[in-house]
Amino acid sequence: MKNRLKTAKQTEEILNELEFKFKLPRNIILRFAISLSLSDDKQKIQFSKDSSGLELTRSTLTGEYDAIFKSLISIKKEKQIDDGEFFREMKLHVDRGTILLKNLYDFEGNIEKTILKLS
Repeated sequence: MKNRLKTAKQTEEILNELEFKFKLPRNIILRFAISLSLSDDKQKIQFSKDSSGLELTRSTLTGEYDAIFKSLISIKKEKQIDDGEFFREMKLHVDRGTILLKNLYDFEGNIEKTILKLS
């Protein structure tokens, strides 16, 4: 079972910025980002070969909701996925989701409006 993934450097930089602005733990921000990416059907996900950012553990990313995230990705892919594919997809959604979340925050202008938009 794969247990760690490496983000893109840009993801690390954005996450550090969002942590400061949101004043929330990194795992919560990551889950917002992943969820935002999963719900966005407008853009095709581009795989980034860059893995020079943060190393994240599976428990940081999904915590007690691991099965839920794996199921959501399976539904999105319209097929059952194994752990290798799950982690590859998680990297895609983490990298894209942090960008989407930063853009949403920049557009809304504050954490309260951003969280309301997410819900």
